[in-house]
Amino acid sequence: MRIWDLLGRIKSDQAHIIALSALGLSSNQQDAAQAIYLAAHDLGYSEEEISSMKDILNDCGYQVTGDICGDGILGDSEECDGELIRNTCESSTGCTVGTPICNSFCKSDLSTCSAGINQTNFRLDLTLDIYVDETTWTLTDSSGSTIRFGEYENAFQMEQIEYACIEKDECYLFEIFDLFGDGICCSFGNGTYDIFIDSVPLNNTNGSFGARAEHYIGPCDDIGNFTCSDSQAIFQVDIYFDLFALETAWSVIADSNDTLIYAGGFLHEYEFLGLSNISEFGCLEKDECYRFEILDSMGDGLCCVGGEGGYDVFVDSVPLNNTDSSFGSNATHFIGPCNITE
Repeated sequence: MRIWDLLGRIKSDQAHIIALSALGLSSNQQDAAQAIYLAAHDLGYSEEEISSMKDILNDCGYQVTGDICGDGILGDSEECDGELIRNTCESSTGCTVGTPICNSFCKSDLSTCSAGINQTNFRLDLTLDIYVDETTWTLTDSSGSTIRFGEYENAFQMEQIEYACIEKDECYLFEIFDLFGDGICCSFGNGTYDIFIDSVPLNNTNGSFGARAEHYIGPCDDIGNFTCSDSQAIFQVDIYFDLFALETAWSVIADSNDTLIYAGGFLHEYEFLGLSNISEFGCLEKDECYRFEILDSMGDGLCCVGGEGGYDVFVDSVPLNNTDSSFGSNATHFIGPCNITE
């Protein structure tokens, strides 16, 4: 009704009808809000009207933006020249002249994604628990670039369906996070998530995933797309921060000469980036002894005074024992052929 009051019946109906023509069976409320905004632009409404519409839709919890590839949804407006709203169409978005091709950045027709000949269809069916703002997810490629992401602060729907077109010859990492660390089931609702690749479901998608769960998609090796030489082991540390990420730091040190090999958190980069969890990888020589150290500057570990964080350390996918999140100021683990045992 706020848009009706702003534009009047005729203009409001026109924008909504044009927007509906751009939606498909898989479109959600976010898609509809974006389509209404684009339709108003294509219909030539004033900048003041368009800006006010955007404010109204965003106030209602949607994430309406002009930063899309493809200028609109009406005929000649649906081009990838980037001149009508904002010049966001660069070669990296995958757009060509004319109707934008299907990828996560080119979706101005807001209909079901249709994969190209060298692509597959990714679909996420997500049911949130009652704390919708705690859940986020990302889909990244082997270079670490984020292809798609989702966050649901102020979401009105518990059920969400997300689509993307992904390359068949690429390895992707899907990660889902819960800020409180209790997953999406079953303390505060019966949340679930299911991932489909060309309609085939992935296994082991459990809503009780704690702080984080991950799934590799595509031609990946056993630990995603990260590899080391035959003489090396793959090191991985997963840290799920409490409310104070700036307090946490970690390092890997060669025990024989105290050489620093890997480290993170000492520049408070996790706090500055606003991360709730991280996964870091490295290569360690199999015949060398290393010390993994995790530190908390406040002295209360990752749990449970300032939140329910934790950490896990893996060597060639095998978890280390005794990774207790209530470690106080520091904890140390030895990796490799060491004389000191934990």
